[in-house]
Amino acid sequence: MRRSFESLRQRALQHVDAQHLRAAGETEATHLVEELAVAYGELELQADELRVTQVALERAHRHYAGLYREAPVAFLVLDRDGEILEFNQAADALLDLRRSGTLRLTNMLAGDRATLDAAMATLAQGGRAESEWQLRVRGVSLAVRAHLAPRLEGPGALVSLVDVTALRAAELTQRRLAMRLRALVHSSRDGIVVFDARTWMTIETNHAFVEMLGGPRDLVGAPLSSLLEPTTRPVGEQALRQSLACVGGPFRLTFQTVDGPADLEALLSRVEDDAEATAMLVVRDDRARQRLEDERAQLRERTLHAQKLEALGRLAA
Repeated sequence: MRRSFESLRQRALQHVDAQHLRAAGETEATHLVEELAVAYGELELQADELRVTQVALERAHRHYAGLYREAPVAFLVLDRDGEILEFNQAADALLDLRRSGTLRLTNMLAGDRATLDAAMATLAQGGRAESEWQLRVRGVSLAVRAHLAPRLEGPGALVSLVDVTALRAAELTQRRLAMRLRALVHSSRDGIVVFDARTWMTIETNHAFVEMLGGPRDLVGAPLSSLLEPTTRPVGEQALRQSLACVGGPFRLTFQTVDGPADLEALLSRVEDDAEATAMLVVRDDRARQRLEDERAQLRERTLHAQKLEALGRLAA
């Protein structure tokens, strides 16, 4: 190797004008030495900067690799065919990848292969995709929300998965509960009005309330105050405001019915957990009970009057 280097140097010197080199003198040689020293210093500085940059890159790589590995969100790297190339600990815990040995997402999809293909097609066009999949993991159906972004190296996708199984179960339970409550509301003998507590616009009424007002009427969207009897409307509105501000016991409202004004018993309850600030007014038609009570009172008065007359007759005898 040394001989090859010396031979190369001899060949290079043959192409250089030896007389020109001697004429350059010591001044040019000194200048060349200084230039070489400066260049060497620059190379050393660049080497130091490269070492610092390499250390920073290695530190950043460890940092982001740790974030990816320890992230609480499940991350997958897929190729174009749905094979799992990489996954973090959260994905392994969610999908049981190491123990099951299943490294193809398509094997876990329960009839949702079309949604995966559609998402991959969107990524191929440079976009991002979001979808919900039903996965079969350990014999159990798992609902996950998937966010897909294109891979940086080659075709495929970077996927984040969020387990929404409990959320979907809660939503299903809520829908069933709402259906049961709706059935109870519409089967109730008391009139029920659901309205917006801010605008007083009627949202829903049951059959019993419509019958109280005298028959079929489209009450949805009507202001609740418009259902009150006009002459007593200010008093009724004031009672509603007070009950909305501080829910208390029953109060009286006079509604305008087909047969004229009807003084009915009302009870207001506000839905505190509802973001739409709705309230429910329960109206009870107690006119029959009041008539019965009036008849009982009149009967008591007549009985008492008869007893008094009987007592006076005995005294006169």
